[in-house]
Amino acid sequence: MDVATMINLLAIGNGISALIFLAFIRTYRKSEISLKYFTAGKIIQTFTWLLFILFKDNLTPHIMTLGNLFQYFGIMTEVLGFTFLFSKQHKKVFLIGSLICLIWIIMFSVFSANITIRVLISSSMFSGLYIYLFAHTSMAKNPTLIMKFVGFFALVFALIHLIRGLYGIFTSTGIEIYDNLFIQGLLGFMWVTVTFTFPIFLLLIVIEIDNQRLSELNATKTKFFRIIGHDLKAPFYQLYNISQIIELKKGNLGSNELEELSETIRSSSLRTSKLLDDILSWSLVESESISMKPENIHVNTLITENIETLKAKADNKGIVFDNNVSPLAKVYCDPNMFNSIIRNILSNALKFSNANSVVEIACTADRKYCTIDIKDAGVGIEQK
Repeated sequence: MDVATMINLLAIGNGISALIFLAFIRTYRKSEISLKYFTAGKIIQTFTWLLFILFKDNLTPHIMTLGNLFQYFGIMTEVLGFTFLFSKQHKKVFLIGSLICLIWIIMFSVFSANITIRVLISSSMFSGLYIYLFAHTSMAKNPTLIMKFVGFFALVFALIHLIRGLYGIFTSTGIEIYDNLFIQGLLGFMWVTVTFTFPIFLLLIVIEIDNQRLSELNATKTKFFRIIGHDLKAPFYQLYNISQIIELKKGNLGSNELEELSETIRSSSLRTSKLLDDILSWSLVESESISMKPENIHVNTLITENIETLKAKADNKGIVFDNNVSPLAKVYCDPNMFNSIIRNILSNALKFSNANSVVEIACTADRKYCTIDIKDAGVGIEQK
């Protein structure tokens, strides 16, 4: 493959990829940062190859420096588009990559008259970028077959660039390096292959990650509904007990007893309503998991509210809650998650406690942690 044909194919391939990804992002994935970086890289590379086509008969050192500046930034941005599928530090990594590109283009400019050094500088830049891509696909959590293939392909491409750069140094080859049909042909084939296949691989990886996230989200929702069922048992159990009392004593309820039962129903309904509000507010699901909104909370206040929710069940077994948590104890956490955990432990304490016993609640705190102790007088848990 001659150089002119390769440059034309690269301009066409990057241009088509940029248009496809722009349409895809606009239509489906406006928030996917990795796709935006990848698309930006394709756009920059399109300008790079168009620049080389436009000035093919007048490639001065200044044009070569400008073209390589575009190329360094374009390939860096494209590679980062892949790696940002596995990493969230977008701005920091991009700034570091931009700084490296600037250093390399300054070196390229300084040695632009020496073709051997110039080729080594560009080759080492491209080699480093594709090794970086190989490292990220290799270290990804549960890498798929496509990720492994992209990583392997990137490693091979990096090694070819490195060999090309070192070839000129060890053989003292200058402009003749561009006449080496094997090296130039292999490099051109790899460039064209990467240009046309990596966009497809990126889309396939995005689909795989989406499927994995969907599976995790379904598992989270299933767990969440189990929590809801567990938390709603206590207040409905109380309402059921009251209905049983009314059924057994219908026609024989005095005004005081009726007023007391009515107040119990009212307070239980309010607590159930609050519990449902807490659950619904927690049920707002983000893209990956249940949303967490931490804030400073008073531990004693939330524990007292949960005790009230379970009071009917405790009274039925003659169990007393002994809440020794200091009113001053505060923690920074999500109140809905905190409530769910406390309700779960207190409910289990009631379930496994002996009748007419005490469930003790205490906490100790320092500057970093608050430890809550819930102790019941029940059957206990086997050591194993």
